[in-house]
Amino acid sequence: MGTTFVGKKDAAQSQKTELRILTQNGVRMAASATFLTESMRFCPVRAIVREDCLYAVRNRLTEPVRLKNVWMIETTGQSIHGFWKDCEFSGAATVEVKTDSAEGQRIEENRESDWKRDRKSTTVVSDTPQLSEAVCDLTFETGKPVIVCQKPDKISGRLLGVSRNGAEIEGHGTVPFSEDLQCYRLYGRLSQMDVGELKIGYGFTDFVVEDGRIEAALAAREEKMETIRVLIKTSGYANSVHQTVELFADCDCRILNVENELTTLEKGQHLVITRDSPLFEQTGRITIEPKILTGHLMLSGVERAQGQANYRGRLELVRREDGILVINELPLEEYLYGVVPSEMPASYPLEALKSQAVCARTYAYEKLQRAGLPEYGAHVDDSTAFQVYQNLAEEAQTTQAVKETPDRYYFTGRSRRRLIIIPHPAAMVRICRSGEEPGQKHIRICVRRRSTKETWS
Repeated sequence: MGTTFVGKKDAAQSQKTELRILTQNGVRMAASATFLTESMRFCPVRAIVREDCLYAVRNRLTEPVRLKNVWMIETTGQSIHGFWKDCEFSGAATVEVKTDSAEGQRIEENRESDWKRDRKSTTVVSDTPQLSEAVCDLTFETGKPVIVCQKPDKISGRLLGVSRNGAEIEGHGTVPFSEDLQCYRLYGRLSQMDVGELKIGYGFTDFVVEDGRIEAALAAREEKMETIRVLIKTSGYANSVHQTVELFADCDCRILNVENELTTLEKGQHLVITRDSPLFEQTGRITIEPKILTGHLMLSGVERAQGQANYRGRLELVRREDGILVINELPLEEYLYGVVPSEMPASYPLEALKSQAVCARTYAYEKLQRAGLPEYGAHVDDSTAFQVYQNLAEEAQTTQAVKETPDRYYFTGRSRRRLIIIPHPAAMVRICRSGEEPGQKHIRICVRRRSTKETWS
């Protein structure tokens, strides 16, 4: 194991001094400081570790230790300040910067936006080793940190889907992940993220790319998330993939792909789309969007308890090898108009419906934070696996319940800032009534606006 830094005490956790060591495998705690000297700082060593605690240093290593995709906060010729594996480090050191100069071009194959890069690398030693807010590979030689590879190339766009192998980014297609992928949250308190925290349907993340692979994801800022993506399943909720999609609308609609408007769907006109439709030729993804904000789209082949469901917002159709995905993207509040009557009878008292609306909003917002179906590019689907959506028609009473609880969520904890993780909104109604849930004696619940400190009980 190669150690890299001797850390500082963590004042936020306790007043007790804790010696933290950054290694290739993450942060370790030192059992004692007696065997660690200042001369070992930035030196690769072989050590004895048990249960994440370092007990002894065996010997120094001659070969360098390399940390990949480090977020470099700032470096100068005499100091270094970076972040890696959820550990911020800094110290005085002579820093050498080496950069890779690359020439390449972006190429497109099979009309897909997957891309590769031909590289010719030469090593150049920088005379001015100053670097800030950059992703790079960091090597530790004997007492000297060396930045061996800066990675300046970035792409950005709405994140349309995430799988084990890569991310689909609007305008760039599917880009594979590097084996050494690191995800960083740059807003608020700098911290590490996992891939599941990348926000589906939103575009406030930059992706650092090298050799056609995503090396790092940088969540640059936090924005209010107001739209949700719902996977619409087939009749009887039997399948996630449709073989044929037939739709019409109560107003004129645009049919678009990522790049431009393809054609127009007139009011009442039926459109039948199969996997072989020429509309998919350019990008494999099309969007049907009403020209007015209050327009509705209907799917003729999808039957629900109300009969033929209608959908607010827009429909996104994605061609796959086994058929077509249908994703309804719409404002979160309008999504709740279709959820509350499907989860609770509209004949219930208004206060009960308002409680259900807050439950449903809390559940949905938690899925916005961590998508339930990232491989499909959706936060939820419309079945009982998440929240039933548009199974029953919207009702004036349930819509009123949503409108009278705007931007209200269930929170818990002393700070009243932690969303309650609701396994299912129906379960939340029982919690609200009894104040208990299996395995717990009592929980504190607070209803508050997410954007203010004002609270309600």
